Amino acid sequence: MALTKVTSNVIATNAISGTLIADNAITAAHIAENAITQTQIAAAALSDALAANSITAAMIPNDLIDSEHYAAASIDNEHLADDAVDSDELAAGAVDLAHMSVNSIDSDQYVDGSIDSAHLAADVVTGAKIADDAIDSEHYVDGSIDSAHLAADVITGAKIADDAIDSEHYVDGSIDAAHLAPAQTNITSVGTLTSFRSTGIDDNADALAITIDSSERVGIGHTSPDRKLYVKDSSDSAGTILAYNQGASYTGTVIKAITDRTANSAFNLMQLSASTAVKFVVQGDGKVGIGTDSPTYQLVVDNQAGNDAAYIQIKTDNDQSGYLFFGDGDHNYPASIGYNHSTHKMSFSAGSDDIAMTILGHASDNSTKVGIGTTSPGYSLDATSSQAGNWHSNIENTASDGYGLRIKTASTSGSQVGFGYYAGNDLHFRIMTDGKVGIGGSPTTGCTVATSANISQVAITSSSNAVAWDAAAAANAYHLTTENTTFSEPTNGVEGAIISVEIAQGGTARTIAWHGDYEFAASTAPTITATANKTDILTFRFNGLVWQEIGRVQNLAQT
Repeated sequence: MALTKVTSNVIATNAISGTLIADNAITAAHIAENAITQTQIAAAALSDALAANSITAAMIPNDLIDSEHYAAASIDNEHLADDAVDSDELAAGAVDLAHMSVNSIDSDQYVDGSIDSAHLAADVVTGAKIADDAIDSEHYVDGSIDSAHLAADVITGAKIADDAIDSEHYVDGSIDAAHLAPAQTNITSVGTLTSFRSTGIDDNADALAITIDSSERVGIGHTSPDRKLYVKDSSDSAGTILAYNQGASYTGTVIKAITDRTANSAFNLMQLSASTAVKFVVQGDGKVGIGTDSPTYQLVVDNQAGNDAAYIQIKTDNDQSGYLFFGDGDHNYPASIGYNHSTHKMSFSAGSDDIAMTILGHASDNSTKVGIGTTSPGYSLDATSSQAGNWHSNIENTASDGYGLRIKTASTSGSQVGFGYYAGNDLHFRIMTDGKVGIGGSPTTGCTVATSANISQVAITSSSNAVAWDAAAAANAYHLTTENTTFSEPTNGVEGAIISVEIAQGGTARTIAWHGDYEFAASTAPTITATANKTDILTFRFNGLVWQEIGRVQNLAQT
């Protein structure tokens, strides 16, 4: 058979199988250029039929061979064109040191910023590798630059931040006068300065004036302070401490003391003493003592040690008033005591702003007048009120052996009224300075009644066949008989007292007997009219021992 090249259009798809082709029977001479395509080749049909090196590049169409046609590790450098492999062809991590030749990578192969400290060997970066001005402060680890890395005189004032250097950076004794600028402030130790002045201090003392000890206690004029501030003055100067604020609109506190301790009397907020004697104290509970160190009330003035009277003074200009107010939680001043210097009136109020009592007077004439219910008293005691349906005043002595109201005058002539009662402008009752009593007019005798006198009648009764008679309570007595009875001795008798009794028989006549202290004419007791509905009237006077009968009227009709 003559050697003839077979073209692809003559061969049916998958027509040539491996069994039809002898081993190494097909050579390159038998295959036309581009004659073999994938559709003509059965899977694995030709591998045994092809002679070695029988397929040339000219026989393979472009893009026919892909990765599945290559045997593992079959592509070496000779099969790769220059620049044929770029980053897209390399698997992640596929390139290691074994795949790189010496000096094969230079700076062009690195992405900017892709080399970090983990990729640098120790001491691999030398001064020659660092560009000028490439390293600034952000590349240094804090504290990594020590004196060994600094050239001599490399640090100038421009390199040092403000306030960066303090006392610990100075060698002792390294600062001399040449290095000190005038009026420096933050100097903590300079030895002894004979003259010193700063913005806040002007020291012209010629001896030690202020001491601050290791416990931060300050002594002024004292070298061993035992408290936070100890001020001692041994001279006869105008004052030891003066706090002075000159602010025209100042609204704060010139001196203020505060403690976090709960308020109580166990400690003092302030104490002032003369020698060892306490003259003024403010306790922790707010109580103030003057002359005492243990006040029991909000304000105590104690001058017992002074052996003299104690005084409190409120002083104002001549045309002003001074007041002492009393308040509570609901009212600022429901009660007050005040004095008006221009009118010479002292006023007292309670319960409201209305003045309850006024004292009017002046030291020049001793014309003191007291007004109760009036601010303009016309008498030494002038009490005015408007008490509809009630008493104006009450004077009561609750002691069983006490006395009542005492009114005393120097006059004894009888021409002055010692005590008087007015209704409107009319004087209805008076007791003259000579003791005479006038009712409804001036008295001419011991007691003068302008119209008539009346002693109220008081009924007295019999109980257990006895009649008790109180001469003081029933001077004009009335007895209606209910049983045979005896009149007992009158009680509360006063020598000279006169009493009388009306004995009225009821529908049944009763007998009457008398106690032995009743004295009758001829020392014989009368027989009381024993007729129903008849009346006898008897009058007695007490001589201090017995009740003497001074009048008798019997057998009087009751109607």
